[in-house]
Amino acid sequence: MAATPGTARRPTGGSSLADGDDRLPSTTDTDWVTYADHVVVGAATAEQRLPAASIEVERGEGLIGRTVTLEVRQVAWSRDDAAQPAPKGWQYNAAGFVFDPRRGPRRRGRGGTVRRSRGGDDGRQRR
Repeated sequence: MAATPGTARRPTGGSSLADGDDRLPSTTDTDWVTYADHVVVGAATAEQRLPAASIEVERGEGLIGRTVTLEVRQVAWSRDDAAQPAPKGWQYNAAGFVFDPRRGPRRRGRGGTVRRSRGGDDGRQRR
């Protein structure tokens, strides 16, 4: 399914996908060791749905974010002069859900990426 970068897409299955560009190249191992201090293998250990903004609730449609907690399982590579050691884990804001009065909440993600979810650390992450 092709889309113009920066436009939303609606695939079958009740999910909503959006496209975007990373700030730095990040698709190859060469990109990772050029721009990163560490390359790690991690697993999502928790996720929390965030409340929608009141203006979106009033309007009846909008975004519901998620916070995902990742645990580092293995440090695959580190730069020799890294400013700090690899983290043991971290939290980040992730794509969550879109909602509207016709269909209710639907998962939201970025096209071409894996939707990280708790319990999905065996290579079969839910999308």
